Amino acid sequence: MAIQYRFDKEMINIKEWRELVLSVATWKMPTDLRDWEKMLENTSLIVTAWDGERLIGSARLFTDFVRWGNIYDVVVHHDYQGKGIGKRLILELIHHPSVASVRTFWLGTADKAEFYEKLGFRRVNEIDGHSMVYVRKERVYNGDE
Repeated sequence: MAIQYRFDKEMINIKEWRELVLSVATWKMPTDLRDWEKMLENTSLIVTAWDGERLIGSARLFTDFVRWGNIYDVVVHHDYQGKGIGKRLILELIHHPSVASVRTFWLGTADKAEFYEKLGFRRVNEIDGHSMVYVRKERVYNGDE
């Protein structure tokens, strides 16, 4: 299985992406295609996983590209779960060169806290699921100090 990971928003078919997320997500998501177009347009960074021409996973990041990043909608198609794709999606996001100076990444999860802990995230509360935080030990600064 030669899975490819891409950061190109332009190659994402909105209908295909919506179908993937809705088939996997256990959380409430919009169904209107226009909402999905807005979501993608306003996403700072998105990584997708592909098996050939088939979209099989994605994860989104909202960030200021300096200090903070929030990760949303991490999904992997049911047929591909348990193969390290979710892990790779997260690692691709937090190690992307455009967010090298971002120190703190947040996400929320109702049932995958143990998965994220293996990637270095820590639980910070347990209200309606878990808020998780990842704090980078070494920051790469892109500007003058």
